[in-house]
Amino acid sequence: MKIDWSILIFLSFLLTNLYLGLKSSKGIASLKEYSIGNKSFNTKTIVATLVSTWVCGEFFYTITVETYCEGLYFVIAALGNINSFLLIAYFFLPRMERFIGKVSIAEAMGDLYGSKVRICTALAGFICTSGIIAVQLKITGDIFEYLLVLPKYYGIF
Repeated sequence: MKIDWSILIFLSFLLTNLYLGLKSSKGIASLKEYSIGNKSFNTKTIVATLVSTWVCGEFFYTITVETYCEGLYFVIAALGNINSFLLIAYFFLPRMERFIGKVSIAEAMGDLYGSKVRICTALAGFICTSGIIAVQLKITGDIFEYLLVLPKYYGIF
């Protein structure tokens, strides 16, 4: 019997993530405690969170394909992302102090404008996030198909 090492490595990675996630979540009693903790995040943790959020499957998928197709034109345009980070850092973040401790955008909007706006914001966020998750599932299916030579629906499942 021949062992397919790529599948074994991939499954061990997933199981290790599941184990460590369950182990580290012990003692957490509420959603707020889970999402913002005790507010003692060091710079490395914040940078790692931002980078892992920004560099996702779509990043590699789109950037790789478009760079290959369009070349340097796309790379120069993609460098505009740096400008967006600088705008956020210098213009928006200094004004965000009143939102510290909020778990979601919907909660912050609800405090500012009332419950109707909170519900609309939550629904819009749900729809947007559902689309993002769908794209991530499609990319996972593609990875399963190309790298592990398995049907796409295994990756989606």
